[in-house]
Amino acid sequence: MPCFFAGIRSVKSKWLYGLLMEKKKHFIIAALVAHFLIFLSVLNRTVQLGKELAFLQSELGRILFLLKIADPSGEADQKRDSRVKDKKPDKAEVPVSATKKQPPAQGTKEK
Repeated sequence: MPCFFAGIRSVKSKWLYGLLMEKKKHFIIAALVAHFLIFLSVLNRTVQLGKELAFLQSELGRILFLLKIADPSGEADQKRDSRVKDKKPDKAEVPVSATKKQPPAQGTKEK
């Protein structure tokens, strides 16, 4: 009789092992599907950003072309640069006394 129970135990353990392996396979497949979906969303976003970048580059080219037609010598650009240089913001001047070393007070000696 002990041999019969040992056989049932081994069949039961094989069945349980098979069940666990099947669960493990399902988990691995689910993880692979999840990673694949993440990859697809990243790829989709990359393609979308590429299209947007191409559109913006074409717009930049069009604007630069129109600027060259409107002002071929760049005179307006030079005027704008000269105005910016003339209108530098006034910085608060640091008082001269703050930058110079103060003489020591009368009762103290310097070493």
